[in-house]
Amino acid sequence: MKSAPRSPRSPLSPSRTWSGLERASDTAWAEGLRGIAAVGVVSSHLVLSFALDLVPPCDDGPDGDSRFFQVPLFRLIVQGEAFVALFFILTGFVNSLKPLKQSQSSDIEGALVSLARSSLNRIPRLILPAATVTIITWFACQLGFFELARQSGAYWMRVNSRQPSISWSKAAQDLVVALTNTWIWGENPYDQPQWAMTYLLKGSMYIFILLLITATTRPGFRFVVFGLAYGWSWLSGDGLVGLNVFAGMFLAELHTTQMLPEIRSKALRALPFFTALLGLYLMSFPADFAGWKPWTRQLKDIGNVIFPTGVHMGRFWTGIGAQILTASIQISPEMRRGLSTRVCTFLGSISFSIYLLHGPLMRSVLAWMTFGPSWLINAELVDDAGFIPPPAGNTLLFILPIFASFLVLVASLWTVKVEPYFGRATKFLQSLADAEGPILVK
Repeated sequence: MKSAPRSPRSPLSPSRTWSGLERASDTAWAEGLRGIAAVGVVSSHLVLSFALDLVPPCDDGPDGDSRFFQVPLFRLIVQGEAFVALFFILTGFVNSLKPLKQSQSSDIEGALVSLARSSLNRIPRLILPAATVTIITWFACQLGFFELARQSGAYWMRVNSRQPSISWSKAAQDLVVALTNTWIWGENPYDQPQWAMTYLLKGSMYIFILLLITATTRPGFRFVVFGLAYGWSWLSGDGLVGLNVFAGMFLAELHTTQMLPEIRSKALRALPFFTALLGLYLMSFPADFAGWKPWTRQLKDIGNVIFPTGVHMGRFWTGIGAQILTASIQISPEMRRGLSTRVCTFLGSISFSIYLLHGPLMRSVLAWMTFGPSWLINAELVDDAGFIPPPAGNTLLFILPIFASFLVLVASLWTVKVEPYFGRATKFLQSLADAEGPILVK
């Protein structure tokens, strides 16, 4: 039943109709935000490779001077875990939209069928691309493609470049272990960013279980269930998966029930921008250097009071900040419109490919672009620590945009040319499980 319309004088009123903007960008802004998150993850790994001194919030120990990219908001270029939190929130949001809309329209049977198929498809759609990239990276490792990165002065690239196995038989064993450990322990020696794959799968299962439980219930009851699940994640110290996934589901429920306020007052339209800044501020929290600056100590002291004992405080603060940011975007037409631009949505459409491929490409192509010339000229040239030094001057400012363009190109080709095969394989596997039996997927 529709509620009585509010007075036109009220700056906030519940939106009960789909505006043109909402229809056009129902999830486009989420796609754009996912693209920004993928860029943020790559940025953090570039900083960990070439500007490791930006990781602390200041130089020269506690209470030292901070440079531009060490202060809150701007230091997000190194906050990879903050962008991973966005991935989990958007997973909860996007994967919940269709079943929630079907439940809202009383299409319970459609919602259950959608849940069943989605939960079955989600497993191979995560595992097949990740396993394929692992196999390719494993093969490249055995051929020595990452040896230059392993000897370089780029920290992240060096520590995540494994030495080739002593024999091909041992290499085959190492591959099996890597493929298995990716989904059991979140460890992949050939592609370190795949640590998140098992947690994404876990988050997907959380989503499907809660949606299945609440498929026939009223929105009010779903809000209670999602809130209880969020509280359980908080108390159990799950600041990575549950806290973010359930927040995304809560935002999806607000979206489908049209309970989010439509801001009409010009003064209040600025409010989401301020809350977004708060979210970005919290996302800037450096967990490993929490006592180095007054603003980090303040957040640490607050966290010691409100968070469970012994939790990873960085996961909690960055997750809460990402949740505030996402909620702010959801109630701001201007921010939704900005994230729905072609550039952002294009990056979002290839975000999973960027996430999977950037590590191997950094440790091979980027390593040769940055360290290859000096190594070819003088293979004996090393720094005081015994590693190949990065190029001098502003050479990196020229190299990195070229590599970024190459990464986007490869990710685009992977999405267009390779991903469809995973889709076909998923459909075939689904047909094996269907009552009708297997079918050939063209």
